Amino acid sequence: MLGAWKNENPRLAVSARTINIPVEGMYKYAMMLGLIHEGYTLGKGAQTELNVIRIVEVLLLTIPGEIYPKIFEGGIEAKEGRDFLVDPLEVPPLRDAMEAKARMAMVIGLPNDQIGYIIPKSQWDVEAPFVYNNKDQYGEENSGGPEVAPTIHRKSMQMLTEMNETFEQPTAE
Repeated sequence: MLGAWKNENPRLAVSARTINIPVEGMYKYAMMLGLIHEGYTLGKGAQTELNVIRIVEVLLLTIPGEIYPKIFEGGIEAKEGRDFLVDPLEVPPLRDAMEAKARMAMVIGLPNDQIGYIIPKSQWDVEAPFVYNNKDQYGEENSGGPEVAPTIHRKSMQMLTEMNETFEQPTAE
């Protein structure tokens, strides 16, 4: 637990990026009709935004949906019987990249958009036999598909790396 500390050197950096995420299933059709998301483009998917905000030693990442906590914290599983025979793609955990250069890391979900649940591809489980409790999962029904998490993770990691590299450079005083 870090507690509170006095900010002796206030510095701020902000990065925003519009990205396209491939979506499928019922979520895709609801997006195409503009029922739950207005930024869908054929051939490109859902258009959404990621943000990285740095306030001295605090790094914030905004995610346009409900991210599976293990993508942030680590510990993604790849159990026998899963739908996709892939090792976890959403590694390293986002927290590792954030705390590499910051004292505190936080993810803020649903700040600008709602693209659904963001579930690791290696834990995607909609086809029998079911890995988790012998039933299909609620989260997959409310997700844009198995490519959402790898895309969000990859783009977030790019932005976090850029922020860390930029913030390390000395500023003119």
